[in-house]
Amino acid sequence: FFLRSLDLPFRAEDLKTVMVLGSSEAVKMAVIGEMGFSILSRLATRSEVELGLLKEVRLQGVRLVRDFFVVYKSEEHLGPASLKLKEFLKSKGDSGRL
Repeated sequence: FFLRSLDLPFRAEDLKTVMVLGSSEAVKMAVIGEMGFSILSRLATRSEVELGLLKEVRLQGVRLVRDFFVVYKSEEHLGPASLKLKEFLKSKGDSGRL
């Protein structure tokens, strides 16, 4: 869907997926190994860009929306401030936006 929303000089359907990787780290290593390119967040690639291992191309006029989730092992390991933050974030879940 994302590629179809862009004004590409070719059909998005003509792109061929050659591999599917399970993590951002695996994707970065594949790109560093010259196996293709990818779209990743700036946060995920900051170190590699600073070291000159990857090059960054800013996508102008493109808005990508992602879902984020609150995860934790158990509440017994959370301090009072963490519990309050967890409850606040949960209250913003499906009904509200941060």
